Amino acid sequence: MRKIIVWLSVSLDGFFEGPNREIDWHLVDDELHRYVNEELRQMSAFLCGRVTHELMAGFWPTADADPAVTGPMAEFAGIWRDMPKIVFSRTLEQAGGYHTTLKREVVPEEIMALKGQPGGDMTLGGPDLAASFREHDLIDEYRLYIHPVILGRGMPLFRASDTRTGQRRRPAPLPACPGRRGGVSSGSGAAPRLTGRAAPAGQAAPAGRTAPAGRADRAGRADRRRSRAPGPGCRWPHDGSPAGICRS
Repeated sequence: MRKIIVWLSVSLDGFFEGPNREIDWHLVDDELHRYVNEELRQMSAFLCGRVTHELMAGFWPTADADPAVTGPMAEFAGIWRDMPKIVFSRTLEQAGGYHTTLKREVVPEEIMALKGQPGGDMTLGGPDLAASFREHDLIDEYRLYIHPVILGRGMPLFRASDTRTGQRRRPAPLPACPGRRGGVSSGSGAAPRLTGRAAPAGQAAPAGRTAPAGRADRAGRADRRRSRAPGPGCRWPHDGSPAGICRS
C-alpha cells in the first residue's frame, strides 16, 4: 500500500512559519535541493491545499526558462509539471492543468482507496492539510527538514490536540543524507515514523573556498531567484527548494 508522507521544513522549536507567516528562514542549498529532487522524483503524487498549489503554480511551471535559476531548481520545475497533483480546496474553481485533480474534502474512504492503488508513495505539504489528514489517522510518515533557527513563536506544525498519534516504539534508523552541512540528522517514532534531516545553515561557501572571479553577479541573481521560489514540493515549499513552503 502506498504511504502518505508529510514533507516540510520546520524550525528547531517546531514552527513551520513565523508569526507574520514569514518563511525567509527556509534556506536550502543546491546540495540539499538535488537530494530532495531525487527523493521526490520517486513519488507518485503531490497532495496540497489551495494556498500551496497557487504558490507553486505561480512559479514552477516556467521556472526553468529563467537563466538565473540554479540547475536543481530547473530540474524541480520539470518534476513539478509532470507529477500528478491532488489539491484539496472548497473555494478553488478550477484545477488549472499540470496533471492536477481538485477535491473538496478529505474523505477517509477515498484517501484509503487512493493509497491502495499501485505506484510510489505520495507527499503531503502544508500544516493545515496535514492536520486534517492527521485527524483521520491517514499519515504514514513525517519527513521534516530542521533548520538551525529558533523562532520563538509562529505557526506550529503540530498544534495542541487531545489525540495521541503513533505508537511507543524504538525510532527507525534514518536513511543516509549525504554531505549534509550545518546540522545533525535526528529521528523519533511517530505515525508511525518521524524522520528529521538538518538543513544547511545558509548558502556560504565551505571554509577556505571562494567563488571564482566573474561568478559573483550570477550567484547573486540565483540567490535572489531562489529566495522568491516556493519550495519544491507542494512540496518543498520555500525553501527555495522542494521542501520548503507548503502553507495549506
